[in-house]
Amino acid sequence: MLEAQDPLVLGKALWPEVEFYNRQRDIINSIRDNDETYVVAANQIGKDFVAGFVALTFFLAPWLYMPEVARSIGKRKSSKPLHLTHTRRVVTTSVKDDHLRVLWAEISRCLMTAEQLLIADGSAGALIVNHHEIRLREEQEAKNPVNYLLGCVSARG
Repeated sequence: MLEAQDPLVLGKALWPEVEFYNRQRDIINSIRDNDETYVVAANQIGKDFVAGFVALTFFLAPWLYMPEVARSIGKRKSSKPLHLTHTRRVVTTSVKDDHLRVLWAEISRCLMTAEQLLIADGSAGALIVNHHEIRLREEQEAKNPVNYLLGCVSARG
């Protein structure tokens, strides 16, 4: 686990060349520190980029956004694997596939440009990626995985 309770530390480790602007850092920190975060629509502040970063880093390390998860991992006595005792279920939704595609393009960019191999390839990489679904390598063969990052178009607005 990372020492700092900060998703930006993970971001710097995986994407050292990425510099978040002040407003982008404010969004990420607000997501970490608050139950709800509202981002005002504005052009050119990188909302989709930040949303892709948050979705992926939350899936990779939810304890960076949720201190109670970090504390429970520290007190953990279970012999079950961590991915089964602390599940990650992230669902991204939109009313149109075009909007969802933009977010998932940003998630894909994060996956492809990370300093460490994230997508499973042979014996390395922790994630299995299939269209708008990411799951943990440990659950590659699971018919109904416990952990996932999923993109869905909602039937209604």
